[in-house]
Amino acid sequence: MIKPLRNYNLQTPDGKMILGQKEYVYVKEANATIDARIDTGASQSSISASDVVEFERNGKKWMRFNIVHNDRTISVEAPYVKQTRLRQSSIEGYSYRSVVKLNIKIGDYSTEAEFNLIDRTQMQFALLIGRNLLTDIAVVDVARNNVQKRADKDGLLLLSIDDYVDNTALILLKNIKTKTFIITSSNTYLNKEKDIPENICIIKENKEHDRAIFIDDYVYMFGTSFNAIGKERFTIIKVNHLPQEVFLRGINLDKYDTND
Repeated sequence: MIKPLRNYNLQTPDGKMILGQKEYVYVKEANATIDARIDTGASQSSISASDVVEFERNGKKWMRFNIVHNDRTISVEAPYVKQTRLRQSSIEGYSYRSVVKLNIKIGDYSTEAEFNLIDRTQMQFALLIGRNLLTDIAVVDVARNNVQKRADKDGLLLLSIDDYVDNTALILLKNIKTKTFIITSSNTYLNKEKDIPENICIIKENKEHDRAIFIDDYVYMFGTSFNAIGKERFTIIKVNHLPQEVFLRGINLDKYDTND
C-alpha cells in the first residue's frame, strides 16, 4: 500500500494545520505543555500571568510572572515587547497589558509569538491562541479537540522497567500520538507484536522492577505491571519533581530512535 505524503486529518491540501477548539501547546519558557483554547475571535494570543515583575537582563527589559498549571506554580521569564491598551467599556475606560515573546510548539510546528499577559486563573484555559498565531498557518475545526499530537519537549515518556509487559501497554497507548518509550527487562511479548506504532520505542534494559509515567514535571508510579491494568486493583502515586535521571538510572534515551 502506498503511504500518503500528507495526512489530511492533520492538515489541509494547501498545507495548513488543522486545529481543534483546544490543543496541547508546549511553551519553552515554562518547559510545560499547556491545554490551550484556540479562538479565532481573539486578535491576539494571551497567557495567564500573576505576580508580574519587570526586570532588566543584558540592558533589555524582561518580564517575570507565574502561571498555574497542573496544580503547580511555574515561574516564567520572557523578553518584553510592548504594552497594549484595551478598551474595557465606555464606563470603565482602558486597561493596559504587557506583551512578551514566547517560543511555542503545536504538533510539529514551532514558532516565536507575542502573548498578552493577563490573569486567567478564573478561566478554564491558561493559554489562548488567537489570530496572530493562526493566520496563514492553520484552520480551526471547532467540532474537534486535540487534532495535533501532544507537543512536548521530548514527548510523553512511559517507562516500564518490568518483566511483565505485553500488548496491554500498546492498547493503552493506541491513541497517544507522541514519542513513547517502553523500557522492559524482558520484551518477549512485545517482540511478537506486528503492529507496534511508529512513535513507540521498545528498549530492553536489565534494570530494576519499577513502572512509571512522566507527564511534565510529575512522575506517576504504578503499583502493578502494565499487563495487569484493568484486571486487578492497584495504586497510582504522584511524585512531584522527581528528576528523570534518578528513575532512569543511567539509561540514555537519546541513543534510541522511535522509528527503529
